[in-house]
Amino acid sequence: MEECINLLNEQLALIDKLLKEVDLRLERDRKVPDSSETVKTTVNTSISNGCPQYYLRTGSSPKVYAGKADMPRVKRIVQHYYDIAVREAMLKTRELLVTFISKYDPDVVRHVYENMSEARKRLVKSLLPTDTEFIESWLQDNPGVGNPYHEERVYQTDSGEMVRSKSEKIIADLLHRNQIPYQYEPKLEFRRGQFVFPDFAVLNVRKRKTIYWEHLGMISDGDYASKALHKIMEYESNGYYLGEDLIITMESDITPLNMKMIEKKIGKYIL
Repeated sequence: MEECINLLNEQLALIDKLLKEVDLRLERDRKVPDSSETVKTTVNTSISNGCPQYYLRTGSSPKVYAGKADMPRVKRIVQHYYDIAVREAMLKTRELLVTFISKYDPDVVRHVYENMSEARKRLVKSLLPTDTEFIESWLQDNPGVGNPYHEERVYQTDSGEMVRSKSEKIIADLLHRNQIPYQYEPKLEFRRGQFVFPDFAVLNVRKRKTIYWEHLGMISDGDYASKALHKIMEYESNGYYLGEDLIITMESDITPLNMKMIEKKIGKYIL
């Protein structure tokens, strides 16, 4: 349900952008020498032998046929009234969106359950699993340590598992510190039956979305970097896109792991 509110906010941002554009158009109209006359003039249309005919009418005066020489003025008048009409329509739509967004609760089902007394909760089966139930189910469905590669895991994380590098320990400890559910080196199957083992599978509890995290720790090594690029392309060809379903962190001999960037990515994509 959160995707719905995101789409509405995107629509609101688009309307605001278009309102600025139409306001600029109307402001330019006001600077045209005969703009006051344009406001008083309307355009009537008809069809003759399949061709549109245009007529100009100012105030209560009779309408006058618009010839070829009059067409630039006709276009400006029709554009002016279109801009006014579309501006009014967008303002009404914007007001409706703002009101709806302010009252819309994407987590209404969860909140109804959470606001019940503990005694009542014991008697009710929630329509959606609680966060605790969802996390437990997610951990079971995404078991860790699936990589059969037997390089020794020598670094122990704060949550107790063993990982292969100091950088992986740092990432795991930050996830643990932020109470983010994760699994180390889960087994992920791609479309053609190929298996990969991401460094981490991470759960965005709020969105109930799985995100995979790959740390590229030897990016200064040419062969390693080439394989890493291929791995990222394989993720994306299988529907896992950077910034959506996939997080990448990197380090090299001269560029150490950026702790602040890790924290920013956790805040942006996971929390």
